[in-house]
Amino acid sequence: MRTQKDDRVLDDPHFVGSFVYRAYVYFWYRERAADAQDNNRETQFYARVGRVCADDPGGPSPAQDRWSSFLKARLNCSIPGDTSPFYFNEIQAISAPVPIESGSDAVVYAIFQTSRALPMSAVCSFRLRQIDAIFDHGRFKV
Repeated sequence: MRTQKDDRVLDDPHFVGSFVYRAYVYFWYRERAADAQDNNRETQFYARVGRVCADDPGGPSPAQDRWSSFLKARLNCSIPGDTSPFYFNEIQAISAPVPIESGSDAVVYAIFQTSRALPMSAVCSFRLRQIDAIFDHGRFKV
Protein backbone atom coordinates (compact mmCIF):
# COMPACT_ATOMS: atom_id res chain seq x y z
CA MET A 1 0.00 0.00 0.00
CA ARG A 2 1.14 3.55 -0.69
CA THR A 3 -0.13 7.05 -1.36
CA GLN A 4 -0.67 8.04 -4.96
CA LYS A 5 2.41 9.30 -6.81
CA ASP A 6 1.65 13.02 -6.70
CA ASP A 7 3.70 15.92 -5.27
CA ARG A 8 0.44 17.42 -3.98
CA VAL A 9 0.06 14.41 -1.68
CA LEU A 10 3.69 14.03 -0.54
CA ASP A 11 6.35 16.48 -1.76
CA ASP A 12 9.90 15.24 -1.09
CA PRO A 13 9.05 13.77 2.33
CA HIS A 14 11.68 13.04 4.99
CA PHE A 15 10.17 10.58 7.46
CA VAL A 16 11.21 10.72 11.11
CA GLY A 17 8.94 8.12 12.67
CA SER A 18 5.69 6.20 12.64
CA PHE A 19 3.61 4.09 14.99
CA VAL A 20 0.25 2.38 15.33
CA TYR A 21 -2.06 3.86 17.95
CA ARG A 22 -5.53 2.41 18.35
CA ALA A 23 -7.20 2.27 14.91
CA TYR A 24 -4.65 4.40 13.02
CA VAL A 25 -1.08 4.50 11.77
CA TYR A 26 0.60 7.89 12.26
CA PHE A 27 3.49 9.10 10.09
CA TRP A 28 5.65 12.02 11.24
CA TYR A 29 7.71 13.76 8.58
CA ARG A 30 8.78 17.03 7.01
CA GLU A 31 8.16 17.90 3.40
CA ARG A 32 8.75 20.71 0.97
CA ALA A 33 6.19 23.48 1.32
CA ALA A 34 5.35 23.99 -2.33
CA ASP A 35 3.97 27.50 -1.90
CA ALA A 36 6.36 28.87 0.75
CA GLN A 37 9.78 30.50 0.54
CA ASP A 38 11.78 32.32 3.17
CA ASN A 39 13.26 35.81 2.81
CA ASN A 40 16.26 34.35 0.95
CA ARG A 41 13.94 32.62 -1.53
CA GLU A 42 15.00 29.24 -0.21
CA THR A 43 12.54 26.38 -0.22
CA GLN A 44 10.76 25.93 3.10
CA PHE A 45 9.86 22.66 4.75
CA TYR A 46 6.83 22.02 6.94
CA ALA A 47 6.53 19.45 9.71
CA ARG A 48 3.55 17.18 9.14
CA VAL A 49 1.68 14.31 10.69
CA GLY A 50 -0.11 11.89 8.41
CA ARG A 51 -2.74 9.37 9.42
CA VAL A 52 -4.15 6.31 7.72
CA CYS A 53 -6.64 3.75 9.02
CA ALA A 54 -4.77 0.65 10.17
CA ASP A 55 -7.21 -1.55 8.24
CA ASP A 56 -7.34 0.60 5.07
CA PRO A 57 -8.08 -1.84 2.22
CA GLY A 58 -7.22 0.68 -0.50
CA GLY A 59 -9.49 2.27 -3.03
CA PRO A 60 -11.59 0.65 -5.72
CA SER A 61 -9.87 -0.56 -8.89
CA PRO A 62 -7.59 0.82 -10.31
CA ALA A 63 -6.56 2.34 -6.95
CA GLN A 64 -6.66 -0.87 -4.91
CA ASP A 65 -2.96 -0.50 -4.01
CA ARG A 66 -3.37 3.09 -2.69
CA TRP A 67 -4.54 4.19 0.72
CA SER A 68 -8.01 5.67 0.64
CA SER A 69 -7.94 7.11 4.18
CA PHE A 70 -4.64 9.05 4.10
CA LEU A 71 -4.83 12.54 5.63
CA LYS A 72 -2.08 14.95 6.62
CA ALA A 73 -1.84 18.12 8.69
CA ARG A 74 0.85 20.69 9.37
CA LEU A 75 2.35 20.58 12.86
CA ASN A 76 2.61 23.87 14.72
CA CYS A 77 5.70 24.11 16.92
CA SER A 78 6.19 27.83 17.42
CA ILE A 79 6.87 30.62 19.88
CA PRO A 80 4.82 33.83 19.87
CA GLY A 81 6.33 36.95 18.33
CA ASP A 82 5.44 40.64 18.31
CA THR A 83 3.93 40.47 14.82
CA SER A 84 3.82 36.76 13.99
CA PRO A 85 4.88 33.44 15.52
CA PHE A 86 8.36 32.01 15.01
CA TYR A 87 7.98 28.50 13.57
CA PHE A 88 10.19 25.49 14.08
CA ASN A 89 9.35 23.68 10.84
CA GLU A 90 11.94 20.93 10.57
CA ILE A 91 10.90 17.94 12.65
CA GLN A 92 13.86 15.69 13.50
CA ALA A 93 12.59 12.96 15.85
CA ILE A 94 9.54 11.78 17.78
CA SER A 95 8.87 9.79 20.92
CA ALA A 96 6.60 6.82 21.17
CA PRO A 97 3.10 7.77 22.37
CA VAL A 98 3.14 8.45 26.13
CA PRO A 99 -0.19 7.55 27.80
CA ILE A 100 -1.85 10.31 29.81
CA GLU A 101 -5.21 10.75 31.57
CA SER A 102 -5.32 7.12 32.74
CA GLY A 103 -4.69 5.91 29.19
CA SER A 104 -7.59 7.75 27.55
CA ASP A 105 -5.15 9.91 25.54
CA ALA A 106 -1.46 9.99 24.65
CA VAL A 107 1.17 12.64 23.99
CA VAL A 108 3.93 12.51 21.39
CA TYR A 109 7.03 14.61 21.97
CA ALA A 110 8.84 15.89 18.90
CA ILE A 111 12.21 17.56 18.41
CA PHE A 112 12.29 20.41 15.91
CA GLN A 113 14.95 22.69 14.52
CA THR A 114 15.03 25.77 12.34
CA SER A 115 16.83 26.22 9.05
CA ARG A 116 20.60 26.52 8.94
CA ALA A 117 20.42 30.32 8.64
CA LEU A 118 19.23 30.67 12.26
CA PRO A 119 20.00 27.44 14.14
CA MET A 120 17.67 26.79 17.10
CA SER A 121 15.89 23.75 18.52
CA ALA A 122 12.64 23.10 20.35
CA VAL A 123 10.69 20.23 21.88
CA CYS A 124 6.93 20.35 21.38
CA SER A 125 4.20 17.97 22.49
CA PHE A 126 1.12 16.87 20.58
CA ARG A 127 -1.94 15.15 22.01
CA LEU A 128 -3.23 12.36 19.80
CA ARG A 129 -6.83 13.11 20.79
CA GLN A 130 -6.38 16.65 19.44
CA ILE A 131 -4.76 15.38 16.24
CA ASP A 132 -7.64 12.94 15.71
CA ALA A 133 -10.19 15.71 16.28
CA ILE A 134 -8.49 17.85 13.66
CA PHE A 135 -8.49 15.02 11.12
CA ASP A 136 -12.06 14.06 11.97
CA HIS A 137 -13.41 17.64 11.78
CA GLY A 138 -11.33 19.15 8.98
CA ARG A 139 -9.04 21.83 10.52
CA PHE A 140 -5.70 20.57 9.26
CA LYS A 141 -3.18 22.46 11.39
CA VAL A 142 -2.14 20.98 14.75
